[in-house]
Amino acid sequence: MPLEPDWAGRLPEGALGRLTSDPVDDQAALDAWVVRETGGLLERMPVTVTVETLMVLATAITVRTSWTEPFLDVRRVVAAGPWAGRTLAGLDRSTDDLDTLAVATTPAGPVTVLTVEGSGEVDVCLLLGEEGRAAGEVLAAGLETLDGHHPVRRGAGLLGEPGPGVRVADDAWPAPRLLAEAVRFTVAARHDLLERAELFGLRTAAASGSFPGISRVPLPVAEARQEAMARFGATGFEASAVTAVMMATGFIQHPPVHSLAVSFDRPFGFAARSRTTGLVLVAGWVTDPEPWPAPACS
Repeated sequence: MPLEPDWAGRLPEGALGRLTSDPVDDQAALDAWVVRETGGLLERMPVTVTVETLMVLATAITVRTSWTEPFLDVRRVVAAGPWAGRTLAGLDRSTDDLDTLAVATTPAGPVTVLTVEGSGEVDVCLLLGEEGRAAGEVLAAGLETLDGHHPVRRGAGLLGEPGPGVRVADDAWPAPRLLAEAVRFTVAARHDLLERAELFGLRTAAASGSFPGISRVPLPVAEARQEAMARFGATGFEASAVTAVMMATGFIQHPPVHSLAVSFDRPFGFAARSRTTGLVLVAGWVTDPEPWPAPACS
């Protein structure tokens, strides 16, 4: 397939390869690219190459960070809620930085945001809404909060009026502390982007396949898929996502003082976010945390 020289010439070095028309060899090469670009977190290209495949456009993003203050692995038995009776791989941490906990006022009700600071430039925010709120509502409201769209009360400002999962604790500390109770989780998902073609701007691309800036040959989108995973543990977080669009022919002992405690003991959202730009790199929803005992390594 001929490529427009101006488009091909602006690609980064090593970003362009040629399909061989052998689907088995081409799939193996693309899967190897995924393993290399994600450091082994993902193992295969989300789309399947066929003899009719003209082009595969793929992107890979990988996020890894270590907590500046690690969690402690604990055994946690959940007393109530959707996870009631389950023995989970819990994660506990105590810090004097109360301002890492905030509660936002949003159209979807109050949303609790716990920011877990990572090394480098990436933080992971845990997002908890009111019981009964849909995942999409809470996650959307949480992401809007991270973008500054909703008012928040932070740290000591929560002592008078806590939020979802937040309680005021009288503990024997010399100064107020924030006690965070989370759970280990590993989540993975595959998405068929063409099922929501309009949302991803793919309706016209799938119908007409007009990309004259790439090639004079018509390139209708035949498949558009994403595979993603995220892992949250005692010492850090890692996540990766590969998105691929395939064109084919025809187609996350002192006096008591008031402290804060927050518990993520029911489904919640997460978002890995660049501290410098504010860009959310990976986001998701946790419905099935890891069971106890915790893995041997973090």
